[in-house]
Amino acid sequence: MLDTVAAVLGTALLLLGLVLATIGLYGLLRRQDIFEQLHAAGLVTGPGVILILLASLATGRAETITSALLVVVFVLVTASLSTHAIALAAWRRRHDIGTPSKSVPGAAGSETAAVGRARPGPTHVLLAHDGSRDAEIAVAFVAGRSWPAGCVIRLIAVVEGDLPLPAANETARDGDDHDPVDLAAVLETAAADLRRPGLTVEAVVRRGGAAAAIVDEATAFDAELVVMGSRGLGRVRSLLVGSVAGEVVDGAPCPVLVARSTTLQTVLHATDGSASSEAATDVLARWPVFEGPRIQVLSVGAVTPTATPDGTPLDPAERAAGRLQAAGRTAVADVRTGDAAGTILALAEASAADLIVVGSRGNTGLRRAVLGSVARDVLARAPTSVLVVRAPTR
Repeated sequence: MLDTVAAVLGTALLLLGLVLATIGLYGLLRRQDIFEQLHAAGLVTGPGVILILLASLATGRAETITSALLVVVFVLVTASLSTHAIALAAWRRRHDIGTPSKSVPGAAGSETAAVGRARPGPTHVLLAHDGSRDAEIAVAFVAGRSWPAGCVIRLIAVVEGDLPLPAANETARDGDDHDPVDLAAVLETAAADLRRPGLTVEAVVRRGGAAAAIVDEATAFDAELVVMGSRGLGRVRSLLVGSVAGEVVDGAPCPVLVARSTTLQTVLHATDGSASSEAATDVLARWPVFEGPRIQVLSVGAVTPTATPDGTPLDPAERAAGRLQAAGRTAVADVRTGDAAGTILALAEASAADLIVVGSRGNTGLRRAVLGSVARDVLARAPTSVLVVRAPTR
C-alpha cells in the first residue's frame, strides 16, 4: 500500500516538475524581452527541478531516479546555455544596432549625427533622466551650456527589472510623498528644453539596473560625457542611490558629471599629476563649455613643492594652470597641504565653486575600474556638481 502511494506521489511530482520546466522553456521561446525571458525561465525552472528531485526520493524506483537525474542534468546544462545565448543576443542587438528605441516627438532629428573625434568638445552627451527634480537640474545644466555644432544629446530613462515599459499615459509612483511621473511627457519636456539649432536630441527607454543600463548605453552610444542628477524617483527607478554613482563612474567609458546646480561660473580642479588628473585638465582645456568659468587649480601634498632653478614649476597645480592658461582659460594655481578630500571640499565651499573636477584612477583590461577614495569622498560629500574623469585606457 505504501509503495503504491509513494509511486503515485512520485509520478505526480515528476509530472508537475516537468510541466514547470516546460513552462519555463515556453517563456524563453515566446517572450520578446530579455528580462521577461529570464524571469519566465527562472520563476519556474528552480521549483521544477526541486519537484523532480523530490519525485525521485518519493518513489525509490531506479527508473524514476534515473529519469530525474537526466532531467536535472538537462535543465542545469540548458539553463546556463540559454541564459548566455539570450544575454549575448541582447548585447549584440544593443551594440550592433545602437539606435534609439523611442524618439521624442519633435526632437531635432532621429539619426545620430556623424561627428569626428577631432572636435574640441563632447559630441555625444548621454543625459540620464528619471522624472525627479534632481534630474531636472541635470537637464537645466545641460540646456544652459554651449555645446559644439553637431552635438548629439541622448536622454535615457531606466525602468528596473522585468516591469513593462510605461505607456505614454501611464504614471509611476515610488512613495506617497512624490507626484506621479508621466515618462513620455517628461522626455518631451526635457527635449524641448534642450533643442536648439545645431543639436540633435534623442530619447531612449531602457530596462534593467540603473547603473548597468546607463553604462551600457554610454558604451553603445560612444558617449564622451554622461550627465546625471543626484537622486531618483518613481518606477523609473533611482539613478543615484547608494553606490550607483560610483558604479556609473567605475564602468562608464567617459567622464561622468553629477549635476547639483545649474550654474557654472567657478570651477575647482583638483590635480595630483596622475594620468587621470591630466585627462581632467585636457577636458577643461578642450571643451567649449569651460571657456567662460574661472578655474582654480588645486593640488594637495604633504609639503609645499619647490621650483627648479630656472623657475619651472614642479607642482601639478602650477603645471595644469599653465596648460589651461595656454588654452585661453582663466586659471590660477593653489597649493595646499592636508587631507586631500577634506581640503578639496573646504576650498570648494570657501570659493563658492559651482563644479569640482577630479580625476579617478582605475584598473584596465578585464577588471572594472575602481573609483579612487578621494574621488569617491568628493562625489559623495560635495554639495556642488562634480565631474569625474578617468584616465584613458591603453
